[in-house]
Amino acid sequence: MKKEKAGNPNEEDNLDLGPLVSEDRLNTVHEMVEEAKQEGTRVLLFGKTTRSVFSTSRH
Repeated sequence: MKKEKAGNPNEEDNLDLGPLVSEDRLNTVHEMVEEAKQEGTRVLLFGKTTRSVFSTSRH
């Protein structure tokens, strides 16, 4: 597996990963990580979410 480059697409080019845009997508990614862990994958970084980073208000 190659090293992925993550960041803010407004500040950097050539990214492999960017921010999650919804809580639903966050949950999907969390499920993918949990499935990979059950299959023996070791999480090296950002293994858990401690709080919601999503706002329900519209600006």
